[in-house]
Parts: sequence; structure tokens; C-alpha cells
Amino acid sequence: MTPLSPITNFVKHAVTGASLPPLNTTYYFDQPIDHNDLSLGTFKQRYWMDWEYYELGGPILMFTPGENNAGGYSGYLTNISIFGMIAQQEKGATLLIEHRFFGLSNPYPDLTSKSLKYLTVQHALDDFAHFAQNAKLPMPGGDSVTPDKAPWILLGGSYSGPGAQFYRFCDALEVDNGKIAPAGGFGLEHAIAKWGAYFRNTYLQLLCGNQGAECNEFGGFQDGAPTDSLTIASRLIQPGYDERQCVMMFPEAFSTPPLPNVQKLNEAYDGWNVQAGRIFFANGKRDPWRDATVSADEHNIASTDSQPIVISDGFHFSDLRAAAGDVDPTVANVQKQALSFMHQWMEEFRSSH
Repeated sequence: MTPLSPITNFVKHAVTGASLPPLNTTYYFDQPIDHNDLSLGTFKQRYWMDWEYYELGGPILMFTPGENNAGGYSGYLTNISIFGMIAQQEKGATLLIEHRFFGLSNPYPDLTSKSLKYLTVQHALDDFAHFAQNAKLPMPGGDSVTPDKAPWILLGGSYSGPGAQFYRFCDALEVDNGKIAPAGGFGLEHAIAKWGAYFRNTYLQLLCGNQGAECNEFGGFQDGAPTDSLTIASRLIQPGYDERQCVMMFPEAFSTPPLPNVQKLNEAYDGWNVQAGRIFFANGKRDPWRDATVSADEHNIASTDSQPIVISDGFHFSDLRAAAGDVDPTVANVQKQALSFMHQWMEEFRSSH
């Protein structure tokens, strides 16, 4: 999920006419470090909000950018994203919450394996539930919109989103003290030195939290393709290589290359067999992660009215930005169906409450 910052040099107003705080206004919530052991205390979890379209009875739309510093993502609160489009349609408010151990929402000031044992899918889900049930939101009436009193919609995408990191890496190689490299580059020695510095000083800090999750639970390693297929990544990069990285990054946790416990994760959340009401799945045909989704070719999972699966010709997160629908009719169709299903489900909710 790539950053999307808002334009901040104008004043927004709610439907009531009241002026709104800037979109990049940061709020904090005291979140338990361990939801099963409250004696460990709490940490400050950051979040951002926009209630431009909110009216009493509207939903709270909560999303997270996953393994990223959420500070650059407040643009997704507005209707230039599908989140804001739903909020505008349903008279709701949007809420961006930072995932534990990313950005500045850190239970502990380090990324050691001792600390990262509190970085699990279950802890993250518990964070979201605890926030929804206990947060006093900064919007008018924000102390009376808990899930027992108002509808909440959890939105988002996969845990992947390293695009911003790629840009930083390109800058490290191609820019030197503000000077852009000439056509021939700065030379091999410069490239090697910058490559090493980038991985030591930037990439490791960006990667550690997510790599800990990959080593423990996810196992979502991105490797070279089999020899009978075309490949983008080098075939030298194989699962064994990734597992050795776990030992190198977290030697106190792994004395030998680990086998991530993906079976436990799939059993807990049903994997491809998930059956739950009011879940809208949107995927892109050209998303490299598609085979890890309910749109995987080999599973042929049927779309239903209670669990619709809609696919576009797009890539990873193509459907999150409203503008993508202006240039790709298949993305526009995904966005249209998302809005339709959300409206249908909101009507069902309202009629039963």
C-alpha cells in the first residue's frame, strides 16, 4: 500500500458547516501491549480521522496500511480513495490506525525477537477490536459510536506494500548529496557503498518488524520462479535463503532456519476456506499476490452475495484510489460493486437496529 498524503493548505468542513482539523492531525490511543496480560501496560497507538461526511447513524470505516509508517497515508481518509467514497455514500467517518510495531506505534523501543513476540496477527486483530470498543473518538459524539451503538466497517488490503521503500532505494543509488547521477552513473564503488549503506541504515529498520512476522507466521517469501517458468527474481533466492535471513536477523530467536507456522495461521482464520458474511474481496488479475487470495486460479472459489469476490485487470491495490477507476473500467466495476454491496449491507444493518 503506497503512501497518499492529503493537500493540507485548505480548510475542510463537515456537513454541519463546522471546520475540521487538518487531515494530518495525529491522535493517540492507549493500547495494551498484551491483550492476555494487561500487567505489561500499554503503548501509544497513533490514528487519524476525517468526519467530513459523517451524520448520526453513519458507519465508522477503519483501515490500516499494515507494515508501514501510517503518517503518510492520511490522504486515504478522503474520497480520493474507495474508503472515502464509501464514507461519502453512507454518511460515515474514516479512521486510519497504525499497526503495532510500525511507524511510531511501538510497544517497545526496539525490534528484538523478545519484543517482536508481541507482533502477531491475533494481537493486531485484538488491537482493532479493543480500539473500536473503547476509543473516545475526536469527532462530535465520538464517545458514543462503539460497535454496540454504531456500525463499524474494517477495510484494507494485504500486509504487502513496499513501493515507498523501492523509491528510497533508487534515490540512494541515483542521488548523491542532492546531485542526480549522470547517464553513466556515479560508478561501481559508489553503487556498492550506497547499496550497503541503504541496507544497513534504512532497509533493515523498515524490514525488521515485517520480517519477524514472516519468519514466525506468514512465510510469504518472494522467491525466484521454478526453472520451467519465467522469473523476475533471481532463482538463487529460494525459501532456504529466506529462512537463513531469519537466523541472521533474529539469532536469539532462531538458532536454525525456521519453518514459519503458516498452518496455525490458516487453521485459525480458515485461509482459502473462509466463510463469513459481509466480506467483500477485491483482487487484481495482475497482482503478484493473487494466488495467496481467494482469487487464486487453482481454488476456483465462488463469489456469493454474502461474500462477493470481484476481480479487475489491475495490480496490487489498483482499486483503492478513486482515480484508477477513471482510466480502467474493470477497476471502476470493482469500486461500483464495493459501493453497492456496502450500501446493501448498511441498509440491512439499519433495518435491524
